[in-house]
Amino acid sequence: MAPVSRAMAHPQGGDPSVYSALRDAGVQRVTVLAWRDLDRPDSGGSEIYVDRVTREWARSGLEVTLCTGRTGSQPPRTTRNGVRIERRGGTLSAVPLWTARGLVRRLPDSDATVEIWNGLPFLTPLWAGRPRLTVLHHLHGRLWHDFLPPGAAHVGRWAERAAFPRLYRSTPVATLARSSRDELLARTPLRAENVHVVEPGVEDRFTPGGSRSAVPTVLIVARLVPSKRVDRALEAALAAARDIPAGADPVRIEVIGTGPEMGPLRAAYGDRVRFRGRVDDSELVEAYRGAWLLVSASDSEGWGMTVTEAAACGTPSVALDTPGHRDAVIDGRSGILTTDDRMSNAIAEILTDDELRRSLGAGARARASGLRWESTAAHLAELLRAQVTPT
Repeated sequence: MAPVSRAMAHPQGGDPSVYSALRDAGVQRVTVLAWRDLDRPDSGGSEIYVDRVTREWARSGLEVTLCTGRTGSQPPRTTRNGVRIERRGGTLSAVPLWTARGLVRRLPDSDATVEIWNGLPFLTPLWAGRPRLTVLHHLHGRLWHDFLPPGAAHVGRWAERAAFPRLYRSTPVATLARSSRDELLARTPLRAENVHVVEPGVEDRFTPGGSRSAVPTVLIVARLVPSKRVDRALEAALAAARDIPAGADPVRIEVIGTGPEMGPLRAAYGDRVRFRGRVDDSELVEAYRGAWLLVSASDSEGWGMTVTEAAACGTPSVALDTPGHRDAVIDGRSGILTTDDRMSNAIAEILTDDELRRSLGAGARARASGLRWESTAAHLAELLRAQVTPT
């Protein structure tokens, strides 16, 4: 099969014929494996992607089971949005546990298998028949060093780039962005014809509306963990605020999100930054609509969903120029891609140039307008269907 890119035609808007064709090909039950699910307090973009796709699949009539890990307070079984969820193992043990169950054929009965490869894979090519699909958001790079001792981190990084991908050379792999695909092909032995771009959607609630804050407002929305580099985003925003000419309104900087770095960040910046913690859906939409721009300094993103959520609300972004961000932001049209040393300048430019800010806001809305979860789910379903012959 030829590689699928966003420039090629693919199912749009949850076309029911895609799911009819999938069922005609003998696929009714789908097992999805992921190391954590959206109910976890530390869930992020990967879990949103899985939740939205499986929700659409369940709506289409597919029987979907999500096999994932469990924290102490989570029930071992539940149902969300029509998707059956089975939880076993913890943060470190979930992937090897479900992999072992796959190897000994003790997973729920299914007609297709989808795994979310997030650092450690489930090794589905060793035990799952076709159709199967792997979703790989991005390579983890230095993230290994954030969680493991140096020796183990080097082994994990090598395995993710060199050893594990060799098992997946004949398995269709979906990634979120063309820039992420380019990185995968440059750094791993995956085959180009098997790596497909399937962009994420944006929820309908993220729309323009309300009123823009009268005070220049810089917004950061992220889990407060080292890889999101919120401290770097804050340093850049504070430097931009200092560079704004005297007499201008003071810049307000807000952070939405929780995580283990909340305490250190509050201690370092609490007198200059408003930390809002976790907010509900309506508050998040209001924050995006009110902000003058969003900032993301994360150096490891498969996409950067907060960027396109803000974009759908008409708010441009300043983002680090990395794979993932390069597709979520159209540089100079929906925001600015930049380097660490130029980030504060880019923030100050948007804050002080009304016409640029309006133009980027309009471009941001245009960028987000074509991103639909129905299309994402249908595209992934088509990658499964293409592997089997109708019965």
